[in-house]
Amino acid sequence: MFKPSRLLFLSLLLMPNALRAAELSFIPLPDLPGEVGRTSAHALSFNGEVAVGESFGFPFRWTKDSGMVALGELPGNSNDVSADGTVVVGSRALMAFRWEQDFGFTSLGEGFGPTTYASNVSADGRFSAGPSDGRAVRWTADGHPEDLGVPTTLPVILSSDGSIAAGTRTDGRFSMPSVGPLLRVLFP
Repeated sequence: MFKPSRLLFLSLLLMPNALRAAELSFIPLPDLPGEVGRTSAHALSFNGEVAVGESFGFPFRWTKDSGMVALGELPGNSNDVSADGTVVVGSRALMAFRWEQDFGFTSLGEGFGPTTYASNVSADGRFSAGPSDGRAVRWTADGHPEDLGVPTTLPVILSSDGSIAAGTRTDGRFSMPSVGPLLRVLFP
């Protein structure tokens, strides 16, 4: 007697290759209007329907319905997007930003120095993280910065719920500090 899991496995093996391949597709991203040949996608939403990145030095958000849309008029890039595609984080003119589909831009870098960028956003879009003036920072949805107490100038990544931050220390030391009861910071 076959177990249901074996039956499923066998049916997948016997499924025609053409049927499995028909689900895959490649959609080339266009450049922003008036620009040619310098578009890079940096992240996708969970379902793959929203792409974000940089086109000819400007942050963008792309969907199949709206096409390529520049996020503002300042140079920069979009580094990450929430799972549902409604929150985008990145940097413009060396300042971290958070962009929300319903509310537009929020600057995240104020008060942390001249060079700040958001490198990652949690799946639900409530938290973002990145380096700011040589320190690892996590921002809340309202733009409030939390210094994670770790020196870095490199990207900081978050777990899907934003409760764990990880990255690379840039001071040459190795440790695993913890910050607050809700946030673990892993910086080897």
